[in-house]
Amino acid sequence: IAEKIEIDNSNNNDDYSERELDNIISYEEYIEYERKKAKEPPPKNESGGSVEAGTFTKAAEQPAKVISDNNNIQPKKQKFKFFDYGNDKYGYVRKKLNSKKLLFNFILSPGITFLVGAGGSGKTYLCYHLIIDLLKDKSNRIAYLDFDNPVGIPEDRAFSEKVSKLQKEHSIKYYDRDDFLLAYSEYKELKTIQSFIFAIINEAVEYKKEHQDENVIIFIDALQSIIHDFSIEKNSSDFMYYLRNNVDLGLTFVVLHHVAKGSGIYKGYTVLKDAADMMYTIKSVKRDIDKNITDYTLQVEKARYKAPESINIAIHDDFELEIEESDIKVVDKVILKLAYNALKNGTELIKKDLTKHILNHLENKNVGRIKIERIISEYSEQGFFKTRQGDKRAIYYSLDFNNELVKNLFND
Repeated sequence: IAEKIEIDNSNNNDDYSERELDNIISYEEYIEYERKKAKEPPPKNESGGSVEAGTFTKAAEQPAKVISDNNNIQPKKQKFKFFDYGNDKYGYVRKKLNSKKLLFNFILSPGITFLVGAGGSGKTYLCYHLIIDLLKDKSNRIAYLDFDNPVGIPEDRAFSEKVSKLQKEHSIKYYDRDDFLLAYSEYKELKTIQSFIFAIINEAVEYKKEHQDENVIIFIDALQSIIHDFSIEKNSSDFMYYLRNNVDLGLTFVVLHHVAKGSGIYKGYTVLKDAADMMYTIKSVKRDIDKNITDYTLQVEKARYKAPESINIAIHDDFELEIEESDIKVVDKVILKLAYNALKNGTELIKKDLTKHILNHLENKNVGRIKIERIISEYSEQGFFKTRQGDKRAIYYSLDFNNELVKNLFND
């Protein structure tokens, strides 16, 4: 099962026995080895046959060193290692992780966000714009795993040029099929794109371990580069279990996925949606005269927090974008903006005084006090306003200027 190999231990301070170093094996061989050791029969798939090695059970236990400083795999005269740390291998970060809502609540971090759409609907193009916005935060680190598009797409769409102008090359690593072939030529254990992706993710875990204050966000473009057969539920459930393990370790995933032909529904079983934190489907796009996408309409299929039914995203020049929750109705916007004007100078008002201010400035007198107070309460739950309890049960309102939704709605 194991192949005896030569290892340069001159700079290796790891305290492992010779037996452990001798048993350096590929993931597929490891599964077979474990089965034989436990004297367990191979698991059965839905058709009754044996499940092939290379599925995602224990995939989170594949440590690897493949991320370099320049997006390329640097030749190293060593093999991938499988070290058994026991049941609580990643105990060093088993702690409560505070979720953050990135890009106007569009992405939950750490978490799993799905972006679903038909081929040619603009999934990659939208992600490029999301990434440029994410890179404006110096704490974000991006890995883009692109095995769904031709090599050279970032250059063709001026994405690489924009990253260079931002001087953010050090904050993003882009991998495509050429990188896989280079890695395969040096590391024979990386037999498939699947194993290459897992190696990068596991290296991201190691990076996150050492940089707890940074957001590590991994884009997978697209899911079919990992799951080849969506008709077998185990393929999807094992992969989502693998992703959730890595979310527990602090990683954030944005997974691009295709819809089934003619259905408009994502490929695979409901476990994909059930295990995700956010799921969006591209329902429609608008294009300019040059066929460039200018607007997206996304249906919100799944959200871990209170979210609208749909989201509009406007694409502007120079990779600027604007995300707007389309469920905020015209009347709601008017009321919220009047509330904002009353509170923007840092003042604090009791709810009844805030309602009175809005009533006095409303042109549409058909909106009454009860509706105004309902809207104020509803959007307080979404973090538009800060509240505190005063004397005689009075509730005081002020603005939360750190809330991305407030910034987006009132940026004018």
